[in-house]
Amino acid sequence: MRTADFLPPEVFADHLDRRKTPARLLVVAGVAMLGVLVSGAFALEAARLERAAAEAERPDPVAEQAARDLDRIYGEMERYAVRLDPLADHLGRPTVSWILSGIADRVGSGVRIEDLVWSYRPGVPDPRGRPQPDQVELAVTATVVGKGPLLELGDHLLDFTGFDRAEPRRQEVVKDFRDAVRVEVVLTKELGGNGPGGDR
Repeated sequence: MRTADFLPPEVFADHLDRRKTPARLLVVAGVAMLGVLVSGAFALEAARLERAAAEAERPDPVAEQAARDLDRIYGEMERYAVRLDPLADHLGRPTVSWILSGIADRVGSGVRIEDLVWSYRPGVPDPRGRPQPDQVELAVTATVVGKGPLLELGDHLLDFTGFDRAEPRRQEVVKDFRDAVRVEVVLTKELGGNGPGGDR
């Protein structure tokens, strides 16, 4: 127990009366006013942030015009794409012009190239519906003198062109030309495959 517990009630009443001074009331009022001001400042800041967020979500007229222009350009590109797609497909196919420039030197002696026929066949699904690869075919017609050059012709053509297969299709003896045979060799290559030489 403390000494204050033995004091009479009048002492406590006097003590409480002394605490009701104007200065103390001003301090309490000041603290209350400060609380009101701080809460008002927080409310104003929240309202400012809400206005800024609403302003940020509002569409920008310049951006809207740019989006409309971009949509218009895409529409024009779509119209041209319909016409350009066949051209792009054609340009995407492999070429054989590089073969023409060097095949005569690479087939070996005793071989004279007479004709080259190039063809491209897009892959079509087989009877079971499985897709087949596109194929390039090059038919080489040559006059060959001697058995050795005739037997080596297919290998020479494969080494030079990088095609997958070489298949002799027809042979005929050339009249009035001793030991000469006219032969047609058909070279084939499946596009997208891993054959030698790669797609050119």
